[in-house]
This record gives sequence, structure tokens and C-alpha cells, in this order.
Amino acid sequence: GHMDTIILRNLNPHSTMDSILGALAPYAVLSSSNVRVIKDKQTQLNRGFAFIQLSTIVEAAQLLQILQALHPPLTIDGKTINVEFAKGS
Repeated sequence: GHMDTIILRNLNPHSTMDSILGALAPYAVLSSSNVRVIKDKQTQLNRGFAFIQLSTIVEAAQLLQILQALHPPLTIDGKTINVEFAKGS
């Protein structure tokens, strides 16, 4: 199932794996194997979203709850990030 995966939306096109991991570091222990940044093949810039896969549904739900409760909201490279469960594939 996909309930162990969170999607980050509204990423800055120039955000990298490192900036995403850095922004999430206070809230979860992640490595590049947890993160899939969706890139445009032509430009190599990201297409505004990334998937974060946790080991368990519980961890994903906890991280989602933490990130959605942040005030001010999570920002990465100056963009406010929308966080939700990844639905479907």
C-alpha cells in the first residue's frame, strides 16, 4: 500500500534531495533512499513534488501530523510545502 508514503507538493524547482532532507531532518531520520524527487527529464529540475517513504504506516502518519501542524508551515528554499498522504501510485 501507499499509506507509508507522504507527498510534498509546491517544491521550488531548484530544490534538491539535500535541501529536502535538511528541511525534514528535525522531524524524521531519513536518507536519500527514503526520498524520491520527481524530475523533468529535459531540464533536470524537479516538477514540484517529492515522495517520502517511511518504514511503517505509523511513522508516516506521525511525520504527516507533525509537518501539518507546523506554525509557520514547512518551507523549503523559500516555498511553503503542502504535505499529504500519497494516494494511488
